[in-house]
Amino acid sequence: MSDQPAGRPHYRIYSQVTPSAFLHVEDALAIGKLRLFAGKYEKGQGASATAHHYLDLDDARLLFTDLAAGKVPVTDEKDQAYVEYKGSGEGIPVSRILKVQARQDRVFFELSYGPGEYSGEGLGAGAVRPVRGAQRQSVTVALSWLEARKMALAVLAHLTAWEIASFPARIATRLAQQAEEMAERRALAAAPQAEEEAPPAPARPAAPAPPPAIQPTPEAVTAPPSPEPERADATAYWQLANSEAARKAVDPAQIKDWALKAQQYNRWDLAIRRLKEAIARSQ
Repeated sequence: MSDQPAGRPHYRIYSQVTPSAFLHVEDALAIGKLRLFAGKYEKGQGASATAHHYLDLDDARLLFTDLAAGKVPVTDEKDQAYVEYKGSGEGIPVSRILKVQARQDRVFFELSYGPGEYSGEGLGAGAVRPVRGAQRQSVTVALSWLEARKMALAVLAHLTAWEIASFPARIATRLAQQAEEMAERRALAAAPQAEEEAPPAPARPAAPAPPPAIQPTPEAVTAPPSPEPERADATAYWQLANSEAARKAVDPAQIKDWALKAQQYNRWDLAIRRLKEAIARSQ
């Protein structure tokens, strides 16, 4: 059974061909991956089964770095093997498993696929996992340690060359993304400020000369508030308070407390300043 996906062929970084099987490591760096493509064949009859698996770059570096050093990274303690689960969710879910295992003096690459299902809740929700008991197709290719190390070194050299060649473009793309993110943040930060801007206060007449200083008494301190507050500042305060209370940027109880004190002492400008400071801290 063939598992060769449609589309343009991939650049082959390394190929290992035996009398009955083949394994290709291919460049899929346009999507940030490497592609393993394996198959079984009979001479003169073509491939009887194929399978493919996509490796993320971080996983590929780990696997091929350890292979180049003559070992297999172990992710499955039971089988002492590197096992990776992937899947494709377009249409009917397909589960894909890559298993790399060292046995005696050889390294075995097993690529398998079969029916999959979406996982349930939790961190892995939405991932494709194998259907238990379902029939799977697999292709296994055996390499000597010498062949496995040669393949690993070729793959690592290809990744290094790609990283150097694509570095300017990747940095430029990342900087452009960061600039867009910063522009969006500045726009979001500026939008509420435009709504919170109070209208300019009208010109006020010159204040009368202050009366002679009088020593305050308890009765004077607790006297009723002035019946004529600074109306412009009071209007600006309530516009700002209503806007921020609706956005829940400031505790409504705190807004009410400042308003009562401002009304009592006729200091709406102080209440406005405190409210703006609280808004700035909450952002």
